[in-house]
Amino acid sequence: VTKSGGNEFSGSLRDSLSNPAWTEVSAANEPKGIDESNNVYEGTLGGRIIRDRLWFFGAARQANTSAPAAFPSLASQPGTSINSDSKNLRWEAKLTGQISPSHSLMLNYLKNPLTFTNDTQTRPWELSAVDPKAEQAEDFKAVHYNGIFTSNLLGEVSYNKRSFTFIGFGGDDTDLIG
Repeated sequence: VTKSGGNEFSGSLRDSLSNPAWTEVSAANEPKGIDESNNVYEGTLGGRIIRDRLWFFGAARQANTSAPAAFPSLASQPGTSINSDSKNLRWEAKLTGQISPSHSLMLNYLKNPLTFTNDTQTRPWELSAVDPKAEQAEDFKAVHYNGIFTSNLLGEVSYNKRSFTFIGFGGDDTDLIG
């Protein structure tokens, strides 16, 4: 559940830093991965548009990372190194309005596109089985109404729609053995 904003403005900024080379070598003696720092930037901002009536909240995240793939070496060549690069720019916006003391309305939108290279869902035998480029596309929309009609009658109505698709997953080789 995301924040709804408030009468006071507030926000945050954050940078998370990681590096595949900082990871301990696994028991299977997999390669560590490249020595490259990855930054994940995140920010939030919320506050009032109209005091005690209409508030906003927004959040964003940018991540461009490079790390060993899920299975970082080929089954036919242990010790090889397969890195996966990803790009993600996720953002969300939310409006919350108090129509009257007894009725409120919330609108929410999220967009979360992800692209990445060298996908390995299982340990590949050879490099041609690694998926060179794949994407995930996600959109989410929500509307929520909450009302108090009498001391004994309350009502809520919600509408949500989420789209989540995989684009380019799976190998490109049409040969069943490949």
